Amino acid sequence: MQTGIVCSLFLYNEQNDHDSEEWKTEQKGMERSRRIRSAVILEAVLLLMGVILWENGKLPQKSAVETTADGYIKWVDFNVSYEALSRAYEYDISSYGEKQHLDWIDLLAYVGAKNGGDFGNGATEDMRNAAEKILCGEDTMERMTADMKMFSYYREAYGAVLGGMVGEYEIQEKEDGAYVKKYGLKAFSPIAKGFEYSDYDDFGVSRSYGYQRQHLGHDMMGQVGTPTIAVESGYVEAIGWNQYGGWRIGIRSLTGSATIIMRICARTIRTGNS
Repeated sequence: MQTGIVCSLFLYNEQNDHDSEEWKTEQKGMERSRRIRSAVILEAVLLLMGVILWENGKLPQKSAVETTADGYIKWVDFNVSYEALSRAYEYDISSYGEKQHLDWIDLLAYVGAKNGGDFGNGATEDMRNAAEKILCGEDTMERMTADMKMFSYYREAYGAVLGGMVGEYEIQEKEDGAYVKKYGLKAFSPIAKGFEYSDYDDFGVSRSYGYQRQHLGHDMMGQVGTPTIAVESGYVEAIGWNQYGGWRIGIRSLTGSATIIMRICARTIRTGNS
């Protein structure tokens, strides 16, 4: 079983009147944990979208969706706002186990197809209207999207990025305790809890070593010996030195839809390992 940090999609602000040094130290630790949890989903999205774009060789320029003549997706511009992600997640969680369960990726794809990938003003209202119609049995996602030509494209693309992040999972809440089944956000931080790292918003920045290009990933710099975990399960298909990225491991996802690049050195790993 994989271990890591089960991350939350939300940040909470707490007000208090405590002045003790012990309380302040505890709060600093809690605040850091909250920042890490809130960053995980964004980092995972940036990484997986970067992989998709990297494999197709270019970044989006004009339209939010571009396909080949055969109908294959070349890329989909990911402009989903944090507010839309949060709202869709809330609908998914709150309707779990109900007669009408709302899938958060379906809701995001619906809004994306309806608004041409624009998640600006009115996007969350469109989502709310659609969710209420489904929950009260007035309509279904299938009927609402029947005439949306681009819905399937957005659903497939958003699913490649966000699929598997929300669902059932088991977690050991107490040391040596039993595992408890839960439903919610089950993405993991790639860096183990308690290990320091540094990063900045480097997705899309210019790279010039070797040749001019854009960096289609998100680097998180940790110390030697830091335990890490891949953001998606798969099989190791490449390992070793790369002139432009250093020591790295290439992991092909189980669905075959993406390659996860981890720039680390691990001598005990071999190609074919899962």
